Amino acid sequence: MFRYIALTWDARIEQLNATANALTAGILDRDSSWQLGINQPGLRVYYAGLRRGSSEVYRLSSDAGVVLGTVFHSVDEDGTVPHKANFSEKVTASIVGTRGRYLVEHYWGRYVAFIFREADKSSFVIRSPTGELDCFSTNINGVRVFFSDADQCPPLEAIKFTINWNYVASDLCTTLPETRETGMNEIQRVLHGECIECRGLTISRKSYWNPCDVASAVCIEDPTFAIRKVRSTTQAVIGAWASCYPSVLALLSGGFDSSVLVSLLYRAPTRPRVTCLNNRNPYDSVTDERRYARLVSERFGYALVEHEERAEFSLELLYRLPKLPSPCQPAFEIGSGEQRAAIAAAHEATAYFSGHGGDQLFFQRGGYFPCADYVYTHGLRPRIFSLALDAARIAGGALLPAIRSALRNGLRRDPLDALLSTYRFSPLVPPNVAEHVRALRLYVPACFARGPAVPLGKCWQIIGLSRRDTMHGVYAYHDYPENVYPFLSQPLQELCLQIATYVLTLGGRSRGLARAAFRADVPAEIINRNTKGFVSDYLKAIVARNAGLMRSIVLDGALVKEQLIDRAKFDRVLSGDQAIGGVATSHLLQVAATEAWIHSWRTSRVKAAA
Repeated sequence: MFRYIALTWDARIEQLNATANALTAGILDRDSSWQLGINQPGLRVYYAGLRRGSSEVYRLSSDAGVVLGTVFHSVDEDGTVPHKANFSEKVTASIVGTRGRYLVEHYWGRYVAFIFREADKSSFVIRSPTGELDCFSTNINGVRVFFSDADQCPPLEAIKFTINWNYVASDLCTTLPETRETGMNEIQRVLHGECIECRGLTISRKSYWNPCDVASAVCIEDPTFAIRKVRSTTQAVIGAWASCYPSVLALLSGGFDSSVLVSLLYRAPTRPRVTCLNNRNPYDSVTDERRYARLVSERFGYALVEHEERAEFSLELLYRLPKLPSPCQPAFEIGSGEQRAAIAAAHEATAYFSGHGGDQLFFQRGGYFPCADYVYTHGLRPRIFSLALDAARIAGGALLPAIRSALRNGLRRDPLDALLSTYRFSPLVPPNVAEHVRALRLYVPACFARGPAVPLGKCWQIIGLSRRDTMHGVYAYHDYPENVYPFLSQPLQELCLQIATYVLTLGGRSRGLARAAFRADVPAEIINRNTKGFVSDYLKAIVARNAGLMRSIVLDGALVKEQLIDRAKFDRVLSGDQAIGGVATSHLLQVAATEAWIHSWRTSRVKAAA
């Protein structure tokens, strides 16, 4: 498992030099997998778990820094598959001279960069605008520590952590996007596209990439151009990621996004070995997606492993959660993580490729938003009637409500508020807590605070793309495959953020533009699908199997004591009380997982104080 630890400090202060030395003493001795990447006055970087081709170290010339992860050159206009980065002396000078901005603007991938500027002994930490390599930081007696994995970061042993109850309450109300705050008061996250400058004792933050800026910079309204660019850019990024792995396990649900992914993997220049995995949900009585997955795998001659998801497993593994900076929902990983890893090992696959993110990227659902976006951009013009008809078709509604919604939301100068007003918090959270959470607004991605206003549909799209995704699973071991989500790649996000939502829904269909772009690549039955699989009954079966365990975890736990959860309501819903409406099964699992997360910190060698 790829991971890193980095320290920055003011090397002019001897006490801080001593602190940095004490914090890193024994790192190389206690675990032979750790290696020293750079050691400059005030900047020291360690890394472990390298994987040739996918998780690597890119060195800047003259020992000016290291970039950890996977880095590609930018995608050319013709959509040629980009090559891996190679930082020459000239490129290094540009990166250092721009405090890392050149890296963000001319390269892409999943990476964290640590740059040292000799002139003033300052350091810069830059996290890629997109990608699944996380970056957290904390302060230990004047030394700033950056890390990817709290569970395997020896310097953290020096800290007594405390739980950030505001974050926990917000996450219980509604799943949070990526935020600077985490579940620990002492740990902050470096956001996507953010640069942290460490100069002397001063720490400053600057955003180098903001999806609101991207979305507002250009508005692509030509469908022919957009179709061509979506297809070429998607092929380029999938080809780039495919070049990192000789053998991959492609998660093929039989839906549109996963089918596009597999079809373009087949066309990747490096032609990796591809095995498709379909996770059959027997609890979905409406949609059996196996026949769609078979259509795709047979077209390209790929082996298809059909794995049936079963709910007859225990959630006891929640008691063995590693120390994570924030709560998570690992139920699916507990249920199928080991089986999936075994399938990957049998086929020598070193990565899981997934179509995750395609719904948000290509604009699945979105209701009346595209028509409102047109009004926001162009004002009152005759075309709103045809777009309202398209929106009504997508939303399954009538024309008049679509027009009213478009006018009401399209004429707003701050469309974000209209979207936030639709949020419905978990009924398991007491009303006073929910009111407090609404005032905190942690559920609003940070990009909206510093970016320009964008149309309602773009707000919805950006929020959907702001989820927390990682390249390693919660229970991933050192030899587990890496998660790869090509649809979340920077070039593709930038392109689709700039395509108007009423173009993305071409023909009055969710993902209409993408359907047109990949019509020649995906079987017609999938292009024309309007259904998706459901997991709600599967989750209900998991909860029914583990109701007793969940009671033992939650009813006398910290969330009840902190009055963040209504104990009686949780117990009644868990018992199947249908009178309490609006509680999704996922809410119950979220509460149990959050309680287990608190337990993992309070019982670990790094003790959390309430």
